[in-house]
Amino acid sequence: MVHLIVEQTFETPLTDEEHGRLGQTLDKCLDAHGARWMRSYLSTDRRRLVCEFEAADAEAVRTSYRSAGVNFDRVWTAELYAREATANRACGSFSASMMAHPQCTPPIQPQSKCTRYPAA
Repeated sequence: MVHLIVEQTFETPLTDEEHGRLGQTLDKCLDAHGARWMRSYLSTDRRRLVCEFEAADAEAVRTSYRSAGVNFDRVWTAELYAREATANRACGSFSASMMAHPQCTPPIQPQSKCTRYPAA
């Protein structure tokens, strides 16, 4: 399975009702093509939507959207970089994967307590 990103734009702000309708329409098609929705990001002006999916390939997601009659701007495969332990890459961790990209700065180590503002 690969990670896929779908970008959509809307001429008018996306309403909650329309968002729900799109999701219900897509769910059946995604399931039929072996794709799984992971998460979405809706811009605060509600005119741009970015969704993340897992599927065998990008064509499975494109076909799902087309079958459902839902417009999209583009679908592309992505590599996932995240702080969650479950999202660690084969190299072992996010910080290990950063070593392959010298222009990146290693992440700040998480702290158990906030040291900037001591407890009162």
